[in-house]
Amino acid sequence: MRKVPQLRVLLTALLLVGMLGCSHARKVVTWQELVSRLGDREYICRIDQPASQLLSSHDPSGGNDDFNHFVRTEDAGGVLTGAIRPPQGWVVLADLKGPGYLQRFWFTGAKTGDYELRFFLDGERRPRLETTLKEWCGGLEYTRPPIGAYENYCWYSWMPVPYRKRLVVMARAPRFAEGHPDKLFYQINYVRLPRGQTVESFSPEVPPEVRSAVDEVCRRWAEPLARRLQRGGGGTEEAVVRVDPGREVSLLEIDGPAIIRCLALKPRFGSEEGDRLSARALRGLILRIRWDDSQAASVEAPLGDFFGIFWRPVGYQSFYWGMTNGMLVSFLPMPFRDQARISVENRLKEPIEVRVSCTVRPLEAWDSGRGYLHAAWRKSGPGEVGLPHLVIEASGRGRLAGLILGTASRDRSWWMLEGDELIQRDTEAEPGWKGTGLEDYFNGGWYYQNALARPLQGIVFKAPFRTVQYRIHQADTVTFQKKIRMVFERGPENASHGWFESLCFYYLDHPAGSGGRICHGRECGVPDDGLWNATLMSELLNYERLGDYGAAVQRIEDLLAAVPDFPFADVLRARAAVYRELMGRGECTPVLQEILRTTSSELARSQIEDFLWLQFSPSNALLGVYCNTRTRVFLDGRVLAETEDARRMRFFRVTLTAGEHVIAVQAARHRYPDWVQVCLRTAEGDVGTAPSWKYCFEPSGNWADPDFDDSQWEPVGGTGVKGPPEAPYLWLEPNIFVGMQSGCVGLRPPADWPSGAHFVVYRHRFRLPRGGRTED
Repeated sequence: MRKVPQLRVLLTALLLVGMLGCSHARKVVTWQELVSRLGDREYICRIDQPASQLLSSHDPSGGNDDFNHFVRTEDAGGVLTGAIRPPQGWVVLADLKGPGYLQRFWFTGAKTGDYELRFFLDGERRPRLETTLKEWCGGLEYTRPPIGAYENYCWYSWMPVPYRKRLVVMARAPRFAEGHPDKLFYQINYVRLPRGQTVESFSPEVPPEVRSAVDEVCRRWAEPLARRLQRGGGGTEEAVVRVDPGREVSLLEIDGPAIIRCLALKPRFGSEEGDRLSARALRGLILRIRWDDSQAASVEAPLGDFFGIFWRPVGYQSFYWGMTNGMLVSFLPMPFRDQARISVENRLKEPIEVRVSCTVRPLEAWDSGRGYLHAAWRKSGPGEVGLPHLVIEASGRGRLAGLILGTASRDRSWWMLEGDELIQRDTEAEPGWKGTGLEDYFNGGWYYQNALARPLQGIVFKAPFRTVQYRIHQADTVTFQKKIRMVFERGPENASHGWFESLCFYYLDHPAGSGGRICHGRECGVPDDGLWNATLMSELLNYERLGDYGAAVQRIEDLLAAVPDFPFADVLRARAAVYRELMGRGECTPVLQEILRTTSSELARSQIEDFLWLQFSPSNALLGVYCNTRTRVFLDGRVLAETEDARRMRFFRVTLTAGEHVIAVQAARHRYPDWVQVCLRTAEGDVGTAPSWKYCFEPSGNWADPDFDDSQWEPVGGTGVKGPPEAPYLWLEPNIFVGMQSGCVGLRPPADWPSGAHFVVYRHRFRLPRGGRTED
C-alpha cells in the first residue's frame, strides 16, 4: 500500500524533469532576430520558415465593401477568451494565439493619424502598448520611416510584434462624420511559430540590441545600388557577349554549390552612347536561368521586367532590384546545388551587346532549407473579362518572394484597382489569404497619390489609368508545403477591361519550369490604352519625384521621334534642355536662346522669356498657379494672380525684397476632385504648397495682410492630393519649369466643408535673405 504514493511521486518527478527538459530545448526567437530579418538579403530564399497569414477587413460576402469588418466589436456579443472585452468605442482587429509575431500592419480610412491603437499581450488585462496610427506607423524612434510611414494615403509598419501566448490588437471604432462612419480598412500579417519554438514578447521599453538592429536595417535599406555593387560580397564572374537577332546566347555558366548574390546586366546597341538604356531592350530581350541539370528555364522573363523596369527605363531602387546608370541590377539571392546557366535571347532585328557581372559566393554544402529562384511572367488582357489574372500556380515546397505588377485599364477609370488578391495554399479548399484591394496589397490605397520607391514596396509608374507597382515578402513569409495559387481579381466581379502584366518571384525546393507564359510578338508590347500622349506631363512629374531626370529626357525624345509635329514640341525640347543642365550635361541657356530664335510657338516663346527673365536678377521671381477652382493668390496683402484652369499651370512675374513675406491663397468651394497648387520660384529656391501650410474656412478679418494673426489656424497636414491633375482630369499642358509642380503638392481642405462655406484660405510665411524691388 505504501508503494503507490512513492510511485506517484516518482512519476510526477519524471514528468516535471521532462517538462523542464522540453522547455529548455525550445528555440527562442528574439525580437532582435525578427527585426534583423528585415535587412537580411539571404533570408528571403529560406523556404524552411513558418507561413505568414493575413487578417483583413475583407468583405465576407465576396463583395467590394472591404471595410469595417472586424474580428469583434463591443456589440457583437462576446467576451474574448481570457476575459478581455472590447470596451465601448473600440473594435478588435486581431486576436492571435502564440507563440508568434505580427509582421505587417496596414490601415487606411481614418481621416487623421490620431486613431488610437491598443496592444494586449499574453493575457494581460491592461494594454502593454497604447499608441496611435501616426506613432506606430513612423512616429516612434523604432518605427521611423521607412520601417513605418504614412504614404499613398495609408499607414503601414513593418515592425514585428512578438508575443509568447497571445496578442490582441484593438482600434478605436469608426468615427462618424455627417452621419456616416469612417470606412476603416486594415490588413495584419502574422506568423505562428511551430512546435519547439517560442519568442520574447514585445515590450514598449525597447532594448538597446533592438534599437541597434533597427539602425542597421535602415542603413542597409538606404544603401545606394551603386555602392552595393562596389562592395560585392564574393567572387565576380564577368563577360561581354554579342547576341545576334533571333539567337539565344549563354552569358555565364557557374558551378555550385554556390549562391549568386548579385546579377547585373547592361545591354547596349552599337549606336548608343553613355548610360542610356534603350526601351527596346526591356521587352526585346528575354532572360533565362536554368539550375543544375534542368532543361527548363526556372527564370524566364523580359529582361527589363526581371529587374523591376516595366514599360520604360526609370532609375530607382528597391531592396532587391533596380537600375542605376543604365545598369540593371538584382540582389535576389539565387542558391543552387550543381550549376547555374544564364542566357539571353534577342528578339529584336539588330545585334546587341550585353555586359554581365555576377557576384557569387561558394557554399560548403547544399542546404535544403534554401530554395531555387523562379520567376513567372504572365499577361492577361481585355478579352479575359470574367476571369481573374493568374499570378502564379506552382507545386512543391517553396516560398512566394514578391512580385511586380503592371495594370492598364481601357475603362477610363481606376476601377480595375478595386480587385483583391487571393492566395490559396496547400490543402486550403478556398483562398485563406483575401485582400481588400489591389493597391492595398502594395501598401497603398485610394488609387495611390504619386510615384515612390521604398525598400519593400513602391509604385514606380502612375498615370491615368496605368500603374506599375511592386511588393517584397521579406519577413512576412508566404511559404507553402505542397502548392500555391495566387490571382488578382479583374476589378469587382472581374468585370474591368484592361491588361495585367505580372512577374512573380518565388523559390522552390527543386528546379522546375518558370510557371509563367512568356510573351510573343506584339503581345510583348506595352499596353496601349490610347492615353500615353495625353498623360505625358503626369509621367514626367513622377520621373522627377523618383529623381530620374534622364528618364524624363528619354521619354521626351522618344515622343518627339514618334510624333515630330507634336503641338508642344519646342516646349518639350526646352524642358529637356533644363533637365540636362540639372544632370550636369551642359548649360540650357544657349539651347533655350536658339529655340527662342526659331520657334513659332507663342507658348514656348513666352515661357523661355520668363525663364531667362528669372535668371536676370536675384530679385526676380516667378509664381506658378495650377488649380481647378477659382483661386486668388496674395503676396503681402497684394493680389498677384487670379485664375482657374485645370489644363495648365499659369505663370506670373514677381519682384521681391529681402525679408519676411506671406503668401495667402483663397480657393472657392468645388466638388471633388479639387486642388490648388502654388509655387513661387526665387533665387533662393522654391516656396510651394505643402502640408505645413495653414488653412481656415471663410476666415474673418484681413487674412491676406502679413500681420494677420493665424496662430489659431491648423496645418493642412497629410501628404497632399493625388497628382495633380487628378482623374477625371487627364491633360496637363507641358511647360519648361522643371520641379515647380513635382516639388510641391496640391492642397484641398483636410476637413469636411462647413455648411454654407464658400471658400477656404491657405497661408504660409517665409523669409528671403536677399532680394530687390517690391513692385510687380
